[in-house]
Amino acid sequence: MMNRRLFLVLWIGGVAAALPLIPVTVILGEAGLTAPRMTWQSATIAVLLGALLIYPVAIYAGLRIGGRLGLGAPMIAARLAGRGFEGAAARLGAGSALGAGLGLAGVLVATVLGGSLARAEPAGADIVPLWIGVAQGLSAAVGEELVFRLGLMSIVAWLAWRVRPARDGGPSDFGMWFALGLTAVAFTMVHGAPGGEAAGTAMQVAQAMQIVRLLAGVLFGWLFWKQGLEAAMAAHFAYDIVLFHGIVLAV
Repeated sequence: MMNRRLFLVLWIGGVAAALPLIPVTVILGEAGLTAPRMTWQSATIAVLLGALLIYPVAIYAGLRIGGRLGLGAPMIAARLAGRGFEGAAARLGAGSALGAGLGLAGVLVATVLGGSLARAEPAGADIVPLWIGVAQGLSAAVGEELVFRLGLMSIVAWLAWRVRPARDGGPSDFGMWFALGLTAVAFTMVHGAPGGEAAGTAMQVAQAMQIVRLLAGVLFGWLFWKQGLEAAMAAHFAYDIVLFHGIVLAV
């Protein structure tokens, strides 16, 4: 049986984390950093449609299906049940450290490979305020983990379990790694394919950053599997914050 209170908490959390994207979308559009430019009304509709329609489907599927495989949000569930969760701080801390480390790797890739390119087109805090990185990181950490890990990864893992269960009838490691890998690839592709119209240094940076994103997707999926959704969210937030702030400050 699905935990309805947990469903509501995750959904409300996802919507709350998405709201800061509304002013971010408008501000970046007005600065000419995104296209097309969006009005406050269109940005509000775009953000809320995803949060109000996609998030609940992903959360419902994840809690209903993923729970059978031991996947979910154990720390929040324990809290809602009036219990503590032993090792919660350690899980969140480890996730944050791993995410920050991978974010730092992304900063090094972007600045080393694209050094001259970055210096030619600086994106300092006067153009993109650092608080925007916090807003984007929070939204991504909550929303994308709800969709990709809790939703998509749980569904793929469940299908793999039904097709090829372990000898004891439970989910196999192969099935979990398959779901983790497929979700990481989907996560990477959604964030942009390398190449496009870019050439030279720009293409090298784009391709290298796609590898970093793929590794991030693998990390988040592994944490979701082994430590819970909350650890994956912590890692995702730390990764985005270090990556965004690091690149902005570096150039």
